[in-house]
Amino acid sequence: MTPFKRIVVFHPGAIGDVTLATPVAGALKAAFPGSQLIYWTHRSLGDLLGLCRSIDRVVGYDREKGVWQLRRELAGMGPDLVVDLAGSPRSRWLTFMSRVKVVRYAKQAAEVVPVQHAVENFLATLAPLGIKAPDKLFPTLSVPDETLESVRRQIGAGAPDGRALVGLVPGVGRLRPHRAWIEEGWVYAARILLRSGRYTPVLIGGEDETGLCEEISSQVAAVADGCLNAAGRLSLAETAAVCKLCRVVVSGDTGPAHICVAAGTPVVGLYGPTLPERSGPYGCEALTIDESHHCRCRQSKICTVPGITGPGECMRRISLEEVFVKLRLALADEAL
Repeated sequence: MTPFKRIVVFHPGAIGDVTLATPVAGALKAAFPGSQLIYWTHRSLGDLLGLCRSIDRVVGYDREKGVWQLRRELAGMGPDLVVDLAGSPRSRWLTFMSRVKVVRYAKQAAEVVPVQHAVENFLATLAPLGIKAPDKLFPTLSVPDETLESVRRQIGAGAPDGRALVGLVPGVGRLRPHRAWIEEGWVYAARILLRSGRYTPVLIGGEDETGLCEEISSQVAAVADGCLNAAGRLSLAETAAVCKLCRVVVSGDTGPAHICVAAGTPVVGLYGPTLPERSGPYGCEALTIDESHHCRCRQSKICTVPGITGPGECMRRISLEEVFVKLRLALADEAL
């Protein structure tokens, strides 16, 4: 196998997709331990990917630049191998007529069965190099102790009280609200966890989820000192830290769900419009609730059921008891 000296992985994707693909970095570093591994991706993902020990350097990608300028940037990195995880027309132009070795991601078509998980689909990109996936794919992110302690202080979990943290990710962003679970479900879940006296819920999300999480927090404020609210307050690296601090996290199909897996935290996944076998929290199949077989617009980017403006019809089928069956399993707590 050719000992590549400098490898550029091109992947300016969404948070979840880029996190799902981090085992590619691990596989490359294991195969070529002496290489320099450069990730070329959105600047906003730099601090998150900085937690991946397999990545030596993160270079910010500017989508506003022209193809020829980006080609010069790529050439300036001096790679002898380019791993194109975007698999887009633009990424093909970036490496067109390149004199270096290029391998490209090919997304599995929606109609193909059996469905291949996105993690395995990304790793298949390395097959032309003769690289096999390592036996253990996750965790891929290593959170420093000082970051963990800083986040404890920021979210108000600095003083140990014997209660374990359970993460709740109520939001799914502005673009695909049909992937969300009902707000009342999150409120009741938080109340039950608080009343147990053994767990403190911590709400996790980005700026888009700030209002939703503030509303949920206000509705449980009177129960056992209320929950912790980290929504909109943390960087992506700090989000990985709060995920790491949790015993388990409950989430729909979101970036934080995949960050949790990459940080080594189990996830109770709530799925309906998307297929868990494709984009579920990897390795957490026993904890995932799958209502995709009841979804009339499965794998669609928007809900096509008339009158649905929030959680999809399929997501409304998920009951509180189903969620707690999975939480009891994850926490090994039958009394919950």
